[in-house]
Amino acid sequence: MNSLRIDDLESIEDTIKSLKNNDEYIRIFSIIKEENVRYTENQNGIHFILNNIPESALQKIVDFLNFILDNRNKLSEREVELSNISQQVDEIVEDDEDDEVMPVKQIEESDTNEDISSSTIPTLNHTKPVYKGTWKKIIKDIRIKNKK
Repeated sequence: MNSLRIDDLESIEDTIKSLKNNDEYIRIFSIIKEENVRYTENQNGIHFILNNIPESALQKIVDFLNFILDNRNKLSEREVELSNISQQVDEIVEDDEDDEVMPVKQIEESDTNEDISSSTIPTLNHTKPVYKGTWKKIIKDIRIKNKK
């Protein structure tokens, strides 16, 4: 009924067996039901014969499997990226902790009587960097991870 080779069908079968999430199995089953493919159901699960599936249903299943595999790869890459960034942030924090603290001059009573103009006091404007897009998500994920 379909024009795929046996190797292709075996590859599809292996990929389906490697699914880890019940929602993924449910989606494949919904594709089978949409296409009115014959299946059997018993205590071990739902079974169907790949050779009897119409080309359109098989293509939907293959597209869905490709979607799943692509998302897994992207997720894995992102986890590695977040891990690297988290490690870099930890190194920066450790470096900051190692820096020497400058002693603060104690104000004596004679110093308080002097007229201090605003021009002699430096103003420290500490502005946090504003992250946008992907960096914003990465920094947010790191902060959430560090709170745990």
